[in-house]
Amino acid sequence: GATQAEVAVAVGNVVAYGTAAMLAYPHLAARLFPPGDAQHIGLFLGLGVHDTAQVMGAAASYADQYADAAVVTCAAVAKLTRNVSLAAVVPLMAAR
Repeated sequence: GATQAEVAVAVGNVVAYGTAAMLAYPHLAARLFPPGDAQHIGLFLGLGVHDTAQVMGAAASYADQYADAAVVTCAAVAKLTRNVSLAAVVPLMAAR
């Protein structure tokens, strides 16, 4: 098993990189995808950022800065679909 220090470093890295993604990915999405492409931008944000709250922050930031509220819905659906899928897959993997 991992030591407390190793767990702390792992959690700290997840939070730090997630926060960086939350701040940077909305701008990256604006450059990668055409304006108004809410589905692809939402998928990018929803699947590219680790934490659900950070996904919503990134999507809300994009929606405010680029006037596309549909991105929030698409990002939420993408992230929550992934979370529900993990709830089904993790027990199966643990049983192996």
